[in-house]
Amino acid sequence: MAEGGIEHSVSDTESVPRQSSLYSAHLRNYVEQTSVEVCNIMTHLGYGEEIRRRRILKYRKRDRIVNAKWIYITFITAGSKAEGLTCCYESDYENVFVPKDVLCVEAGVDLHTIPNDI
Repeated sequence: MAEGGIEHSVSDTESVPRQSSLYSAHLRNYVEQTSVEVCNIMTHLGYGEEIRRRRILKYRKRDRIVNAKWIYITFITAGSKAEGLTCCYESDYENVFVPKDVLCVEAGVDLHTIPNDI
């Protein structure tokens, strides 16, 4: 069959047209161009790689400041904030509060092999 034509896949009940590889290559190119354009738009809206990286650093800095004040709990930002996807007041906060005097290990781990400062 010539490149770019339509093939017919025959099932038990009917013939179903299927596009050949030339159309698929065009579709892949269109999808790739669309993906690049969506990426550009998301960057302009504040969801680009650089702004996300800055948000992540700011939330980590905030965690360090909070953790310096608390003695018994470690505060960890989680979710979309930790990934830098949302601004300060854009969405909810997902935080993890970890007690410092608790040690969680997998079954079968010998507690005596873990250093005391962990």
